[in-house]
Amino acid sequence: DERFKSYGEIKAIYVLPSFQHKGIRTTLLNFALNKLKERNFKSIILTTFERNYSAIKFYEHFGFRILEKYPKGTWHDNLFDELSMLKNYD
Repeated sequence: DERFKSYGEIKAIYVLPSFQHKGIRTTLLNFALNKLKERNFKSIILTTFERNYSAIKFYEHFGFRILEKYPKGTWHDNLFDELSMLKNYD
């Protein structure tokens, strides 16, 4: 999306079920946020499934807020409704 071309983007964070609840997701997100901040991005965007309540809560804990909803089929033949989430650095 042209509106977000100057934003840093986190494409995906996946942790296998057998490794979940061990702090790996937090470590990965902090690593990505630090790298993007080092590159002077003032805004970070990511996308998650609307029904992934755990991920939404997790990202909100790190200062992300819901920006926009994309109904299924909006792009890349997404099969589920998705949300873009945004974090701005002060």
